[in-house]
Amino acid sequence: MKTEDEVRFVSIFNKYDKDLYTYICAKIGGDSETAKDLLDDVWEVLLQKFETVAYGEDYLKGWLFQTAENKVRNYMRRKSTTSEIPMEEELLMNQIAGMPFSDVIERLAMEEFIQSLLPIEQKVLLLRMEGKSYREISRSIPRTEQALQCIHYRAVKKLQGMMVSEPKWC
Repeated sequence: MKTEDEVRFVSIFNKYDKDLYTYICAKIGGDSETAKDLLDDVWEVLLQKFETVAYGEDYLKGWLFQTAENKVRNYMRRKSTTSEIPMEEELLMNQIAGMPFSDVIERLAMEEFIQSLLPIEQKVLLLRMEGKSYREISRSIPRTEQALQCIHYRAVKKLQGMMVSEPKWC
């Protein structure tokens, strides 16, 4: 970058850094470390496209916030497809303590089947098992109600297929 461009970039950085950070942090639920990483990504994109980005004040501000929105959206998509639901072993042990052995085996097999589903399928299935509606689930998972119904249907079909193909324990 030229000296003039460096001065301009620093000026833009100083003007929008705090606002962009606050915006990103609010969008992702307050995770400051992730917000800092995403903000760094926004500044990196600006550096890469600095020569081609229009210099109008309104356009630049909108471009920065739209870039931040895109980074947040991509992060949330990755997060929703890669997050796993932790299995709390102590809770599981308390639940199966008084169960007959055959029920324990079936329960453990079902847990294994559920763990083999995609993380989003696990999450939707377990939330539905808790009695949550698709509308309630859509508030915590960024998908439409129809998409969640489809995900739940496919998860149930996969589980049915696994139970039919796996031999029953004696």
